This record gives sequence, C-alpha cells and structure tokens, in this order.
Amino acid sequence: MREFIGMCGITGFIDASESYDSINAPFVLSSMADKIKSRGPDAFGYWFSKDRDIAFGHRRLSVIDLTSSGSQPMISDDGRYVIIFNGEIYNHRSIRENILKTHPNTKWSSSSDTQTLLVAIKLYGIKNAVQRCKGMFSFAIWDNKDKVLHLCRDRFGEKPLYYGWQESEGRRVFLFGSQLSSLKQHPFFQSKISKDALSLYMEFGNVPGKLSIYEGINKLNPGSILTLHKATGIYEIQNYWSAEEKILKNHANKFQGSRKEGINQLESLLKSTIKDQMVSDVPIGAFLSGGIDSSLIVSLMQDISNKPVKTFSIGFEDKAYNEADDAKNTANILGTEHHELYLTAEDVLNQVPYIPNIYDEPFADQSQIPTYLVSKIAREKVTVSLSGDAGDELFGGYTRHQAVATSFIFRSPYVVKKLLGKSLKSLSPSTWDSIFNMSPLSNKWQDVGSKIHKFSDVLGSRDRLELYYSLISNHGDINNIFLDKNINKPSFLDRHSDNLATLSDIEFVMALDVIAYLPDDILTKVDRAAMSVSLETRVPFLDHELAEFAWSLPIEYKTRDESNNFVSKWILKELLSNYVPKEFFNRPKMGFGMPVADWLKGPLKEWAEEIIYDERVKKEKLFNLNYIKLIWKEHQRGTANHQKLLWNFLMFQYWSNAQ
Repeated sequence: MREFIGMCGITGFIDASESYDSINAPFVLSSMADKIKSRGPDAFGYWFSKDRDIAFGHRRLSVIDLTSSGSQPMISDDGRYVIIFNGEIYNHRSIRENILKTHPNTKWSSSSDTQTLLVAIKLYGIKNAVQRCKGMFSFAIWDNKDKVLHLCRDRFGEKPLYYGWQESEGRRVFLFGSQLSSLKQHPFFQSKISKDALSLYMEFGNVPGKLSIYEGINKLNPGSILTLHKATGIYEIQNYWSAEEKILKNHANKFQGSRKEGINQLESLLKSTIKDQMVSDVPIGAFLSGGIDSSLIVSLMQDISNKPVKTFSIGFEDKAYNEADDAKNTANILGTEHHELYLTAEDVLNQVPYIPNIYDEPFADQSQIPTYLVSKIAREKVTVSLSGDAGDELFGGYTRHQAVATSFIFRSPYVVKKLLGKSLKSLSPSTWDSIFNMSPLSNKWQDVGSKIHKFSDVLGSRDRLELYYSLISNHGDINNIFLDKNINKPSFLDRHSDNLATLSDIEFVMALDVIAYLPDDILTKVDRAAMSVSLETRVPFLDHELAEFAWSLPIEYKTRDESNNFVSKWILKELLSNYVPKEFFNRPKMGFGMPVADWLKGPLKEWAEEIIYDERVKKEKLFNLNYIKLIWKEHQRGTANHQKLLWNFLMFQYWSNAQ
C-alpha cells in the first residue's frame, strides 16, 4: 500500500526563555496552525516536549490512502526523533525497499513517505537521507538525543519554510513554519517591516533570496538544512544540493548523444517522472495554458492514462492576452476532459481582496490572480494538479533568453549602448505605439512603446548581472520610489554571478532564472495560490535528475537560430510534435499575465486611486508619494507605461492595509 501524507502545513516554535509560558503554549500553537488550515484542511496534529518549550503543529491535506497510522507529528520507534513533514517523496517506496535489504528487521507502523524519511534519517543521518529523496518538501525534525532542531527544504524551493528568532520583553522564541501568517500568531512576533526586503520587493515584485518582509525572519534557501542547537541558540546552514553546482557540473559534462537520442532520453525521463507524480487516490488533473510546457506535460499524462485527463485553463476577453482557445484546441486533439473560465476586469477586481490572505507577504506577479482562479476551478474537480512550470527556465523559453542570445547590441561598447538607449527614449511610449500601429507588425506585437523604453534601460547595463537585474525588474525607477534615500538594496545574486562566469550569456541568464526567479516568483505564486484552495500542485520538470539532464544538453538543443528565426525550447517542441501537430503550438509566447496597463486606466482606476491617495500611505512615511502620483498621471495620459511599478506599489499597500 502506498501512502503519501500530501500537501500540508507545518508550524512550531522553541521557547528559549528562562520562564516560558507553558500554560498558554497549546493555545498559541493551535492559533498558529489555524492560520495555515487551507494548506491542510483534513486534520490537525500537535506535539510538545515534556516541558512544553518545544512545539510542533501540523495541518494535513489527504491525498493517498491516509490512515491514522500516518498521523503527524510522527515519532520514531526509539523516541529519538519527532518530525512534521509537508510534501511528497515520490521515490519513497524504493528508499524503503533499500532499507529493508540492509535492515530487514526494521519495524514499520505505516506505509507513509513520512515514516520512510524518518527511518532513513535515523539510519543514514539527515543529509544522506534527504539526498536520496526525489520530491518536493519542507520539514522540521527534533532530535531528543542531541537536542537539536533540523529544518530542511527541497532542492528547488517548491515548498516554503520560514524561520527566525523573535524577542519580546527579554524573552526569546525561535519560530518556524510554512507561512508568515502562522508565525505572526505567536505573541513574541515583531511585525517590523524590513526596508531592505521592501526595496527588493518594489524592484522585483517579490521578496527574493533568504529575506522575508519582516525583520528577523528569513526563508530557508532551497536545497538547505538548518541545524539549531537549543543550548546555545546558534544555528548553521549547509547545502545538501546546489543548483549552481549542478548547473556547472553538467555544463562541463555535456550530453554526447545525437539530437534524436536527446529527445528520446528526455521523453523517457519525463514519462517516468509524470507516472510517479500521477499516483493518487484522489482526482488528479493538470493546468493547460496552451503553451509548450503545459501541453507537453498533458500530452504525456494522457499517453500514460487510460481515461481522459482533467485539464483547466483561464481565458481573457482581451484577445491579446487570451490563450484559452489554444488550450481548448490542444485539449480536443489530446482528448482531455477540459474546463475553462473566462475573466473580465470585474472578475479580477473581485479577487483583489483575497490577495493579502493568499500571499501573506507582498507579492505582485501580474499572473497571481489568474493562477489563483485556475487553481480554484481545478479544485472543484480535482485535489492534485500537475503544471508545466520550469520549462522556460530549463530550456530557454523566455523572451529575455532570445534577447540575450540574438542581440549583437548587448556586446557593443557601453558608450554605444548608452547613446542608443537615450535615442530610443527620445520618443514617448505612446508615440512608438502609434508608429507600430501603422505597420504590418501591429497584430503581432503589443505594448511596443513601453517595451522599447524598457529595452533602452537594459542597454545601460554595465555587466551581465546588471543586465539580468534590468531584464527582470524595475531597475531604473527604484531610486525614486522611497523617501529614505539610505535604503540599501542587497545584491543577493553577486556570488552566483562570479561563480557562473564560465557560462555563455544566455546560459548565465537561464541559470539565474533557476536560482532566483523560479523559487522567488514562479513557485511562490503557484504554491500560495493553489494551497489557498487546498489544491496540491506537482511540477514534473523539477525532478532533479531531469533538471540535471537538461543542464547537460548543449545550448543548441534548447535554443537555435534557424534561417534567422530564433527557436526557443527546441527539444520540447520536437518532443511535443509527436503528440500535437506543430501548427497548433508554433506561435509567439504569450505568457499568463493580465492587461493590467489598460485596466489601471479603466475598471481598476478608482480602486487604485483610493489607495494612492489614502492618508494612511502618507502616514507610513515609506514612499515618495510625489513620485508615485507623477508616474500614475503619466500612466493615465499614456506617455509612459508604469504598470509594473504601480502594481507592485498597489499590492504592497493592499497587503499592508490588511495586516
């Protein structure tokens, strides 16, 4: 019998005070767990140490054959370890079989992947045990013998894990958990905004790296283990797996097979991964956008399945942002049971009040609401959904990859680039739009003027790291946004830039996308949106063996220049063509965003102005409101497109007002 605990929420604390409040500890833990109920609505479990100074809480979402024997927190048979686990270990049965070969007398009380991990840690140690695991997870484990707490997060950061020391009136507590909303329920929590984190958020639309929006609370980096010694309160962090190291290692040991052999091996790896991830005793489906990545995942799912796969997509009335027709065509070809929902600006506006609860720190990816809504309609039919996320990062699918690979201008002298950028900005975005509206390209390219202005900012980059920041952020505007000009923006990718120096420009950008953009933006967006409706999501492209194979492929297997036509994700397209005719997917990448720029001038205008001109914003004394109002007026006039910076600001204020 196979048993996964399923997607869950974990939370807990270690009270290091000399006179801790043992009487109220159960109430505090219960309050912390209640805040993550959507991550695990089916059950609540808890554990306290003898003195109640250590507390573990667990919320459970049942996915496969869940019985009381798999309840959490789970204690090892010898009483040494206590664990709370969130996630899936897809290969836990093979790990268990290997344990039985070398330790045939091992006693099992459940068939869960949690107990498999618990026994593996007991036998091999935590680092060795977790290196054997394939899956997505975050967990906390207390060692009663050595009096240490271990926190661990999966290789790519699919599952979140926050931690940190908080103090109040001379008392100290170490908090940890799946979400900040849970930690905030502890009476010692200090809700002090980190200005460093806020600066990064306004630039990137998320709080990247190890920071959280609150001072003293961090995110555990992907592929890491934190070990806290209770006696001293000191913790250290070690990597058990590093994306950077694996990228460099596999880049140096290139795949030597032919293109056909590469396609066949990729198909084999993907099918094996998807087969493992389709194991479920509850209804399972997939997000289908109509793009390459999700279409390939669904194609292989349908090839494996003996019944129609349930698929889900979101559409917009604005055709420039609508991929629902493409998704429906793909679903018809593959024979899936397809479900779709079309959105208007009013639909989006109706969801905005839920955003602070879904993303419990400020988050402003403009596809956040569509992701939430597609999760919501999927949850009506299924409990588990597979997605095509990470295909762009691994196989070169973003427009920035094409720009870096094909544009000679990036390799020109800085003076030339700077002069060209200044020339491009001599015309307003609206003027550029007017010019392109009269050209044959008007039906292919949208929002040309703002993109040209963005390109001119990118041209001012002095090196590859600054180029990357410019491509993915509000790099040029951030210095004007704050009242406090002494706010320092941490350079959280500097060390990666130096280590990745041997990569080509496009591979450098793709590597940083995996290290930073994927966990901080894409995976955060999907996890929070899906878990807010108690939907488990699985990401086949993030099987670490598949990712390592992708990094071994020569770049020409991913992106190619065919007859002066740049081809992205070449190997994925070749594989997909075995299932879907090329004419159904050979089209420009559209993405999963919303027409925010237009909506801020129309149906969202009144809502936005209420926030911008709210007296509470002035009292916070964080932002330069004169500058905010200036770019708002420019956006309304159409002389510039400030949708990203404005949306970041609006999402922060809406989040802040809800706290």
